[in-house]
Amino acid sequence: MVIEDLKELLKDKGVIYDIFYEKSHNESFKFRGDEPYSSEKKEKRGVGLRVVKNGKIGFSSTSDFSKLKELVDTALTLSFYGEKVDIKLPLEKDLPEVKTVSNKTSLIKGEKLFSMGEEMISLIKEKEPEVKIDLSIEKEYYYARLVNSEGFDSDYEKIILEFDLSGLLVLEDGLIWFYDFYNLSENPELDLKKVSEEFSQLIKVAKKRVKINTGEYKIILMPLPAAYFFSILFVGANGKQLEKKSTPLIDKEGKEIAPSFLNIIDDGTYPFGFNTSPFDGDGIKRRKTKVIENGVFCNFLFDLTTAKKLNRESTGNGERSYEVIPTIQATNIYIEPSKDYPLARIIKEIKDGIIVYYMLGGGQSNVLAGEFNWVINLGFKIEDGEIIGRIKDCMFAGNLYEYLNKIILIGSEIKDLGNYFVPPIVLDKCKIVSKE
Repeated sequence: MVIEDLKELLKDKGVIYDIFYEKSHNESFKFRGDEPYSSEKKEKRGVGLRVVKNGKIGFSSTSDFSKLKELVDTALTLSFYGEKVDIKLPLEKDLPEVKTVSNKTSLIKGEKLFSMGEEMISLIKEKEPEVKIDLSIEKEYYYARLVNSEGFDSDYEKIILEFDLSGLLVLEDGLIWFYDFYNLSENPELDLKKVSEEFSQLIKVAKKRVKINTGEYKIILMPLPAAYFFSILFVGANGKQLEKKSTPLIDKEGKEIAPSFLNIIDDGTYPFGFNTSPFDGDGIKRRKTKVIENGVFCNFLFDLTTAKKLNRESTGNGERSYEVIPTIQATNIYIEPSKDYPLARIIKEIKDGIIVYYMLGGGQSNVLAGEFNWVINLGFKIEDGEIIGRIKDCMFAGNLYEYLNKIILIGSEIKDLGNYFVPPIVLDKCKIVSKE
């Protein structure tokens, strides 16, 4: 009734408007230092109203549905001070069918999730009793509905299940953190034994420390640091930065900026992705947008307002909650893998290199310009195709737009990080600074 009541209140106001309603239910279980720490349930709901009056935007939101008249009055008042825009709200039809709810995940009970956490910790501790395990499992049900004055009225629901695992090992030379993540939104049946064995093996190898010299190395970026690496690209590919003329990609559309085997897609329809939905916060249908195709930069990402300002078309990347108006955000980033390069083969073919599992920080780097400055939090030295031990106190810095052309190989095994679907990537001649 909330949306219908708002439509009635807006009926004679003579304004363009859209109404965004959302609600969510979240259940989480956390373990700290091997032990159960908390079990929580949270609920959230609210509605946001965007109006365009005399060509200016006004916005207001509330979670108190007894104050809908005040919501309308506030949005109309704020439109007097709002940004001048010239947009027509969409009446999209034939929205894409997307997979956002799995029956298996929807039916799994909290008791089962809790026991998964207990079993995972037990399996790891059997092999590596010295490590301290933190673990969290979070299940969220989410519902959204969008209605506008043009007649658009659609909704969707999704269920997200996340599994976060981290470990702390205390050694004579300092602390070592380990981390892993699984998106279980499609299938909650995680192979706990396999995951625990891989995690334990990483801990075992990390106990042997080796020194390296400052110099240039081949680097394997595992999926987590690879996602950080490519996330810098999406700062530059944001249409808002094009509007401000503050992106290194400003004159790069249609030009080669990376090796010909690199393909990157922003996919708002990816099955069970965290940001998958049939429409975005403006009511524009979600789609697949090629950002880099065969090494060529193809597209910036736009919401409705920014696209209108630049005489472009929205790419369906207007992200919003009930508390804010749409802003440009990447959806689910898919890096196309190679066909036959599993990690074991990649490692075997490297004579002198480094494999990076996690990185920390951004230092004072200018991300907008593509710069990065990371501490290698967990990395290993590779010699003659074998991992020989953990490195320490090393930094990896550079510029994304220069390093894109240092990519010499894409792995074949995709890691599902929820909103990034990334294989390992291999870069050549990377400067690594060692403090030893």
